[in-house]
Amino acid sequence: MKILEGLKTETVSSRIDNPIALYSLVRSKYKDTSILESLGPVNEDTARYTIIGVIAAEKLVCRDGQTSYTDLTSNSTDDQAEFLSVMNHWVKLGGRRETPLQLGAIGYLGYEMKSLFERYDQRLTNDTGIPDAYLVRYSLMHVTDHYAGQAYWLLNDDEHRKAIAEFENAPCLIHAEQHFYVMGDITSDFSEDEYLEIIERTKEYIRAGDIFQANITMRFHCRYDGDPFILYLRMRETTPNPFFGYLDFDMPLLSTSPERFLKVSGRSISSYPIKGTSLCQIDGIDQKEELRNSEKNRAENTMITDLLRNDIGRVSEQGSVNVPILCGVKKFNNLYHLESIVEGTLRPNLKMSDILQATFPGGSITGAPKIRAVDIIEELELTQRGPYTGMIGFFGESGYIDSNIAIRSIYFNGSNLYFHAGGGIVVDSEARSEYEELNNKVRSISETCREFNILKDYRAQIDVIDGKLLQLLNERFHIVKQVGAVKEQYGIPVTQSKRIDEVLDKRTKYGQELGDVPPGLIPELFTLIIEFAMKEEETDSAASAN
Repeated sequence: MKILEGLKTETVSSRIDNPIALYSLVRSKYKDTSILESLGPVNEDTARYTIIGVIAAEKLVCRDGQTSYTDLTSNSTDDQAEFLSVMNHWVKLGGRRETPLQLGAIGYLGYEMKSLFERYDQRLTNDTGIPDAYLVRYSLMHVTDHYAGQAYWLLNDDEHRKAIAEFENAPCLIHAEQHFYVMGDITSDFSEDEYLEIIERTKEYIRAGDIFQANITMRFHCRYDGDPFILYLRMRETTPNPFFGYLDFDMPLLSTSPERFLKVSGRSISSYPIKGTSLCQIDGIDQKEELRNSEKNRAENTMITDLLRNDIGRVSEQGSVNVPILCGVKKFNNLYHLESIVEGTLRPNLKMSDILQATFPGGSITGAPKIRAVDIIEELELTQRGPYTGMIGFFGESGYIDSNIAIRSIYFNGSNLYFHAGGGIVVDSEARSEYEELNNKVRSISETCREFNILKDYRAQIDVIDGKLLQLLNERFHIVKQVGAVKEQYGIPVTQSKRIDEVLDKRTKYGQELGDVPPGLIPELFTLIIEFAMKEEETDSAASAN
């Protein structure tokens, strides 16, 4: 296998100030494109860059333990490639460029890639068909530095200058002409009761001394039709987070993650583990201090921070690992999270594979100790996690890496979309509270997906009509009460057989004239209404007698 040599980066200034509009045009022209965005308030650290992968040169895809490398410039493929060897070739740590102004790869390593680095139990099978990893290396990219107010093209081929000129002169419009529909309701792979039982089983392992914590998750899914990029555009509006992204691969992936996994710049490495979650407000009361002072949530975060200290310490110079922030409260849309920061200085002469070996998968989505927690997760969960809780990010040729934990992410296999949520379980976790927290985490995704339900407008029309029906039913029973009072006053029996037959006869004949009403519904409906009306009259009559 011959891998393309290092992509010597040339930088060209860009006048484009609307990267999402640029990306919508890019994806209409090229395959295997991608965008990584930092949304929310712009700052020097997290909400700074937008990176667009424009023209793909190579791609690396893993399925069921087999790696396929493709040189897209020559259309040659090697189905026996070694994943880590390619990654080491693509990413040279310790380069002089300490920003994303360098060519590189964009993509994801799914959770199942953990088997590259450790012998974990493997009981679950891939039922979605989505690859375990999919990364694309680009020869033309666009980077916007929102903090500095500048934008650049990155290229390694003069032939790309023609494409740059076309993009620079194109109208600044978002291209999303297709449709996107969610086909029916979102369902989960197991019920609330089953999830509560799994929480209790996890706590049994904790009490037995196997682990201190495990991150237990569940999967949600539904059918869809159309272009998932339309959903991405909507989610940019509803839940802007620091690690947004859309990977327009064979099976697309949408990220709305708040959690940074690994950032590498020069010899600096850092991770921002998140553990501990609360709604920002409950019954109108701000929950910031409640979360900050929660012993359970602080213990959860501190354990994972300690695990990350150990992981990063495996590739850092002795004595360089520190925790500048422990259990800081940070707001992401309608949720507060506890976020810590772990930093270190990388040892010289490391490879990309060394960093992955030391840190993947992330401790915040596995547990402590990691290896045993992962095996327990494999035993208790029902489905593979796929891209979820893996890593999504940019892997620069000069060693700049920025990646997020793939939470609050949606992946698509052509017929179904999937997303997951979970939480860290410790010995004093309350199962029902954990279930509520899980649903809080997916609420923004679920609600946005429901906006695209193909049945939404029909259901809204039915709801309006049902409201009118209920109002009319209320008016009918109001009159029934009046009828009952008259019957009681004059000693008229509650049951009036002739009137009952008359009502049923008239309504049945009327129902026969309604072409869309199912046969038999009208007599059944009015028999039920009359039955309840008579009960109401009898109840009122008995109350008056007492």
